[in-house]
Amino acid sequence: MSDSGPSKLVHYSLPLVVRSLLLKNPPEDVPLVDELESLHSELNLLRQKSLERAKKAGEDLRTIEQYFAYLKYATWSKEHAIEKINWKRRCTSFLY
Repeated sequence: MSDSGPSKLVHYSLPLVVRSLLLKNPPEDVPLVDELESLHSELNLLRQKSLERAKKAGEDLRTIEQYFAYLKYATWSKEHAIEKINWKRRCTSFLY
């Protein structure tokens, strides 16, 4: 694995804001059907965008976890190699 792990991360745009006045200032009487349909389509769009953001966040989390696992393995490998070299030095020093 190369050092390109974090470059796969995506910058997120801000979540969309609900523009409908029905949620901001609910009327006391029943709203028009057109307004309700507009609100319904807007909420469906927001739901779809939220699901896309959640999917991207999950993918980014997996990328970060893989990268940290790689770093942990690389650190362990380096430490193991140093221990092995030191052990060989100690063993060969008794021979001379």
